[in-house]
Amino acid sequence: MNIESASTQAITSIREVLLDNPKFPKEVCRAVRAGRAQKVWRGKRTQRIEKFKAFVALLNGAMGCKVSIRFEEDGNNETSLKSIVKFEDANPEIVMVGKLSLATLLYCFATAQAQDDPNMQTHFGRWRWAANVFKRFFPKSFSKLDTSGAYLLEQGKPI
Repeated sequence: MNIESASTQAITSIREVLLDNPKFPKEVCRAVRAGRAQKVWRGKRTQRIEKFKAFVALLNGAMGCKVSIRFEEDGNNETSLKSIVKFEDANPEIVMVGKLSLATLLYCFATAQAQDDPNMQTHFGRWRWAANVFKRFFPKSFSKLDTSGAYLLEQGKPI
């Protein structure tokens, strides 16, 4: 996908990053389709954690990277959302705390790629990749979201 890596402008609406017909490398398409087939968004929290780990492994293979992921409890698992990406010793790690959101996972994965991929080095580029992957491969879920603001929202809350 061709992403303008020079864009440093603040995003006022997710609609700014959406493409009409987003294209991705075949390996990425296969990885995301495999994750979709596993229904990473379904199941109990422990099942979803294992599915998220497998999905990150698929994305790693498709994109030739080594992003790790771990999960932390905060006592409010289904409502709070505090996911971050840590960079220690050049090994990016996604830390998901609280709600397990596929869109957030995709954005965190894009952030983890920022060191190696110039297209992911801006907030605009990371959102463009994550939102368009979500839009293309999870269209039913995407169609239910509010894209008018700077984040993808579900019923007024970040997903």
